[in-house]
Amino acid sequence: MSLPSKSTAPALFVDQDCNYKIIHDVPVPGLVPGEVVVKVSFSGVNPADIKHAPHLGVRSTVMGYDFSGHVVGANPGSPFKTGDVVAGHTPTGVGKPWKYGAHQEYLACPEELLFKVPANLPLDHAAALTTVVATAADGLYSIFNYPLPGDQPAAGFTPGPLLIWGASTSVGLCMLQLARASGASPIFVTASPKRHALLEKLGATRCFDYASPDVVSAIEAAVAEAGARPIAYAADCAGSVGEDSSAEQMLRCVGAHASVLSVVGGKNKRLKMPLASAHSPVKLAFGAEPTVEIPARPEAAAKMWKSVHWAVDNYGTKFELPVVDVFKGEAEKALEEVKKVAVLGKFGKLSGAGAVKRVGRGLWSPANRILFAGFLVSLTLGITQVPIIYVFRVMACEQFYNTHPPFDGPASEQCMRREIDANTARQVSILGMTTSICGILNLFICGDLIKRWGTRWALVSQTGLLGIRVACQIVAVSAGGQRGIDLMQYTQLIGILGGPRGYMLVLNTAVAEVVERRKHTGVFGRLQGAVMIGTAIGYLLGGVIGDVFGIVSPFVSAVGCFAVATTYGGIFWPSPPENDDEANGKTTSGASGFLAPIKVLMPQKYRLDNGKIIRNYGLVFLALGIFFGVFATGYAPILIQMYATSRFNFGTTENGILMSGNAWIRGVFLMFIFPEIIDGGRRWFAKSTHAGALQKTLTEEERNLIPTHPEDMDPAPGLMNASEPTKAPPEEEDEDSTFDLFFLRWSLVVDGIVTSLAAWATEGWHVYLAAFLLPFASGSAPAAKGVITEMCPPHQRQDALSAVTLVESAATLTTQGLFGLIFASLAAIGKPNLTFFCNAALAVVAVGVLLLAHYPPPDSVRVDEETEESSPQE
Repeated sequence: MSLPSKSTAPALFVDQDCNYKIIHDVPVPGLVPGEVVVKVSFSGVNPADIKHAPHLGVRSTVMGYDFSGHVVGANPGSPFKTGDVVAGHTPTGVGKPWKYGAHQEYLACPEELLFKVPANLPLDHAAALTTVVATAADGLYSIFNYPLPGDQPAAGFTPGPLLIWGASTSVGLCMLQLARASGASPIFVTASPKRHALLEKLGATRCFDYASPDVVSAIEAAVAEAGARPIAYAADCAGSVGEDSSAEQMLRCVGAHASVLSVVGGKNKRLKMPLASAHSPVKLAFGAEPTVEIPARPEAAAKMWKSVHWAVDNYGTKFELPVVDVFKGEAEKALEEVKKVAVLGKFGKLSGAGAVKRVGRGLWSPANRILFAGFLVSLTLGITQVPIIYVFRVMACEQFYNTHPPFDGPASEQCMRREIDANTARQVSILGMTTSICGILNLFICGDLIKRWGTRWALVSQTGLLGIRVACQIVAVSAGGQRGIDLMQYTQLIGILGGPRGYMLVLNTAVAEVVERRKHTGVFGRLQGAVMIGTAIGYLLGGVIGDVFGIVSPFVSAVGCFAVATTYGGIFWPSPPENDDEANGKTTSGASGFLAPIKVLMPQKYRLDNGKIIRNYGLVFLALGIFFGVFATGYAPILIQMYATSRFNFGTTENGILMSGNAWIRGVFLMFIFPEIIDGGRRWFAKSTHAGALQKTLTEEERNLIPTHPEDMDPAPGLMNASEPTKAPPEEEDEDSTFDLFFLRWSLVVDGIVTSLAAWATEGWHVYLAAFLLPFASGSAPAAKGVITEMCPPHQRQDALSAVTLVESAATLTTQGLFGLIFASLAAIGKPNLTFFCNAALAVVAVGVLLLAHYPPPDSVRVDEETEESSPQE
C-alpha cells in the first residue's frame, strides 16, 4: 500500500516557545526497521500531552502519546501486517520526532510499544489504555514488587495491606484492578463518596472519603478490624501538589515501615515515582539546563508490557476503564479539550475520534451563520430606528398644535420649537426606559428559554415576537398625535417576551457554544461588527424608505424582514457540540436558575496555594465598570441624532446617513480591526509576562541534585504519567487574556475624549466628523464579554453573558432616562451640547472603577467549585 507524502488532516503541535497550535501538511512517516506506520483512528488524551513541553522540554513536535488505529505500513518479518487493528503509545523525551505524536493522522511507533486490538476491546478504549496501565504497573510491580497476575510472589516479598489514595483517577482505577488480579488483600482506597460503589465493584475492600477530618483514624480502625498488620504499601494516584498534597495526606495514614509512591514523586525521599517510559533511555530538560538522561529499565518495561497485555486480554471481564469519553470536533476545539484535561483533569479518560477533524473555515461555518443572523436581525431593527425618532417628533408636533394656534410660517419650520424638541426628547427617553425595563425582564425569560429549548428555538421566539411588536407599531404610526405616542409606548411591553436584548443573548450564547474559548473575545467583536453593519444598512434604508414611500413604509418592511429572520433561524441555525459536558448537568432550574445571572456577579471565594481563603471582587468591579461605561456612552447615538435634529435641522435622510456611516465604520472596525488588536495585544502581553517563564535557571545546588532515576524525582508538574489530577485547579484561562481587561479600560478613555469633542460642533459637518471618530473607541462591549467569560467557570458562561447584558440594560435604562432629561433641560435653555461633557465625565468614572477589577490570583481555586465536585482529589 502506497502512502501519501503529506497528511491533509491537521495535527496538534507545540513549538519551541511552548505555543500550542494547529499545523497542516504534516509529513507522513517513512517506514524504518523496527517500526510500523499507523493511520490513527483515536488518539488518547493525557495531561502529559500539554505539560511535558514547558516542564520537561518535549517541544517542537506533534503532541500526544496514546492511540489506536490501523497499520498502513509494516516491514517484512514484522509481527504486524498492513490492515491490523493496533493500539499503543509512543516514546517521549527531548527531541521527540514528529512521527511519534499521536494527535495526527499518521504516526510511526516502535513495534515493542504496540499491541493488536482484540474484538473484546473497543477501539476508543484501546486508545486510552496503554499509558495509564503502564504507570500503574510500574508502581505495583517494580516499586512494590507485587507478583504479576497469575505469577508467584518473588523471594523476599512480604504481602500486606495496600492503600490507594485517589483510586478514582485513571491510574488509580488501573492499579486497583491489577492489584486485585495479583492477589493483594486487603485493599483500602480513598475517593469521594459518589465513587465508592464503583470502586468496591472493582475490588476495593473498604472505601474512605479523603475529605473527612477523621479519615486517618477511620483507615486505622478498618485495618485493625480486618485483622491485618499495618499498611505495607501506599500509592498516591491523585498527584495533587501544594502545601498539603495528596501524598502528604496519604503519608499520615501509614507508618515509617511502609513502601510508598506518588505519581508525581515528592520532596519526601520515601516517595518513589512510577514512570511509563522504560523501554529506552529518556532525555528530559529542566528549564535552561542541560538535558538529563534517564536510563532504560528492561526488567520494568517487561513487567509493564505483560500488564498491558493482561489488561487487554481480560478487558470487559477482569479489567475495564469505566468511563471513556469520545470527543468529535474540529482541530481547534480538539486542542482546547486537550488543554482542559491538562488543567482541570477528568474522571475517566478522553479519546479524540479520528485524531483531529479538519477545521471548518468556509463561509457557511457555524460562527459565520451566527454572524449572518446578527446582521439580518440588526438590519431589520435598524430600519425602524431612525424613523421612530422622526415619528415621535412628528407626533409631538401634531399634539402641540392640537392645543396651540396653527402655525402660519413655512412648513419646514413648523416643528422647530423648543417645546416640541423637549417633548420629543421626553418621549424618546420614556421609550428608551420602557424598552430597557422590558429588555431586562426579557433577559431572564430568554435565558430560561435557552436552557430549556436551546439557542435555535430561543432565537425563533425572539425574532417572531419582534415582528409582532413592529406590526403593532404600524397601528401607532397611523394613529398619530398623542394616541399614536401612547400606542407606540405600549408596544414595548411585547419586548418582555421577545426583544433585542434577548436575541443578542442568544447570539452571544451561541458564539460561546461553537467557538473555541481563546477566540471568544475576537468573535464577540466580529458579532457586534456584523450587528453594526446590519444596523448601518438598516439606518440608511429606514431613512430612505421613509422619505420615498412614507413614514409607515419602514415599519411594514421590518415586519417582512423579521419573517425572513425567523425562518432563517429555524432552518440554518448551527447545532451546539454533541459532547459539550462543561455545562450539561450543571444548569439550575426553578427560581434559583432564573436568577442565576445575578448570582454570577457576586464576590467569589478562592483558595490560594497556601490554603488561605480570599474573596475576589473582580466580577463586582467589572460589572460596575461596565455599568458606568454604558452609562457614559450608551446615549451617544441618540444624543448625536437629537442634537443634530435640534441644532442643525437634520431630517430622516440626514440622520439616516449620519447613523449609517457611524455604524458602518464601527462594524468594519469590530469585524476586521478589533480581533487583530486583541490577538496582537495578547501576544504583546505574553512576551512581557511570560518571556522568562520557559528559561528557568537552576541554582548550583539544584544542578548537583538533578535525579537520573525516576523513583528519585521531586514533583514535576508536567510529569503526570496520565494520572488525571482530581483536584480541579483554576478554570482554564487564556494565558494572555489580561490584555482584554487592559483594552476595556483604555477604550473607555478614548471614548470619553472623542465624546467631549462633539460638544464643540458648530457646523453640520462637525457632527459627521464626531460620528466618524466615535467608532474607533468602540470594542468595550465585546472586550467586557470576553473578560467576564474568562472570570467565570465554563458552565456559568451563559449566565455570565446574561449578566453582562443585564448590566448593559440597566445602564441603558439609566442613561436614557437621566441623559434624556438632562438633554431636555439643556435644550430648553439652548445648551444641549453640554450633555456631551456629562458623558465624557462618566467615562472617566468607568475607567476608575475598572482599575479595581482583577482576575483571580494565579493557581487559586474557587471554593464553591471544589464543594460542587464533592472533593479536591477525586
